[in-house]
Amino acid sequence: MAKQRYTEAKKQANRKWDEANKDRYARISLVVPVDVKPQIEDAAKADGKSVNGWILDLIRREFYG
Repeated sequence: MAKQRYTEAKKQANRKWDEANKDRYARISLVVPVDVKPQIEDAAKADGKSVNGWILDLIRREFYG
């Protein structure tokens, strides 16, 4: 997988989006072991989801059944 560059423009765009959506969304930083990250990415891809979407689905199932 090619490493994507996180440009200053992307950082600014993210900050702008965060500010515009602060009443609806919050960011959470998640730290996982290096060997677990590819497993998470593979599981998300197998379900046709982004990692964020895949994790949110797990959380929704835990809290809302």
